[in-house]
Amino acid sequence: MSLNVALVCPDPQIRQKAARAFDRAPQDWDIDFYSAPPLDADVVVLGPGVEGAGIRFDPEHPDRLLEDVRKTTRPSASLVAVTSASRGLGVTSVALHLAAAAATGAERTLLVDLDRTWRGVAARLGFPHTSKTWAHATDPDAFSLVASPVAGGFHALLAPSVETEAPAARDVLRLATQRSRCVIIDLPADGPVEEVVPLCSSAILLVAPSWEGAERARSVASTFPSPPVFVANRLGAGSDIPLRDLEAKLGAPFACELPYTPSLRDSEDDGRLMVRPSSRWCRRVAGIYSRLLA
Repeated sequence: MSLNVALVCPDPQIRQKAARAFDRAPQDWDIDFYSAPPLDADVVVLGPGVEGAGIRFDPEHPDRLLEDVRKTTRPSASLVAVTSASRGLGVTSVALHLAAAAATGAERTLLVDLDRTWRGVAARLGFPHTSKTWAHATDPDAFSLVASPVAGGFHALLAPSVETEAPAARDVLRLATQRSRCVIIDLPADGPVEEVVPLCSSAILLVAPSWEGAERARSVASTFPSPPVFVANRLGAGSDIPLRDLEAKLGAPFACELPYTPSLRDSEDDGRLMVRPSSRWCRRVAGIYSRLLA
């Protein structure tokens, strides 16, 4: 995430110490020195004796400064990525229904589609190709103009096509957290996974209930900064391998298994969500959301 950091410290020796503390900062952080706190900085770091609001730099513990800055920039909203090890595992369907479950819990929920190849959310819900996308969301206030309302009680930021000039995914998500308490991300397997997952409070990894599916999921999960929530998604008739055997292959337990549900396919063909609380599939998706809150 790009960040404008203002370092306010008149003492040259302490200022040098503070500058060294930023040696391991991300390359897209812009760190400048000031004699007084500026008005347009994302983060202000104050040296000893400098008055104002900001992060206090302790010259005795310079190693703490980087983490102190990171803490102030972490979003207060929940960022949840729904992804998989390969395409075709139902990421868009699960993300949509997870957003509906979050909206039911009175959260201000926003679904962000990062699938710029297939633009899955727009196609899934039948939005016209002329609909506004997050390429038009240049500031938090613009979100209310480009976010599309969905019948499930949430809003969706539709993905622009790959040919459209658009901001980086991390910048879109940073703005999204300023407008919503819960942000669900439709993150395709071939999307910006390495960029997005470290920004999230949690990640759901859909797994095909097969030996190959478990192996692929284990490989992908090993690249995540923290273990994801594993969900087996049965999209049709197939393998009868017991989940406990797949868990042994995966090296982790499943949160649940989503059953094969023909009525879900029917609703997809009609461009709508399957909002049936009595449905076993809907109950399990709601259970996944409850697990994220625990």
